[in-house]
Amino acid sequence: MKFDLVNILALLSLVATLIIIYNLVRDYITEKKRISDIGKQTNDIEESEYKKILNATYWLEHERQRNQGEHFEDESIYLNRAQTIRTKTSFFSLINN
Repeated sequence: MKFDLVNILALLSLVATLIIIYNLVRDYITEKKRISDIGKQTNDIEESEYKKILNATYWLEHERQRNQGEHFEDESIYLNRAQTIRTKTSFFSLINN
């Protein structure tokens, strides 16, 4: 009698454990899918923002002085470039406001 009761309890606990594991795996997969869907939506938004920034700074990238291997003792050239970027790009105007 005692042996049968132990087997029945073991079987019931095994079934309960399997149900709990199944629910945990199902919830994990559902949550992971939901997070990836949200991530795809935010990537689309960020990508469009990134494209806006690229379009706004395209002229700056192509009009800047190309690096020709010269390293200037006077850093005013680099500071002037940085100042131009900070004042004329919409990205920094968005950040500063």
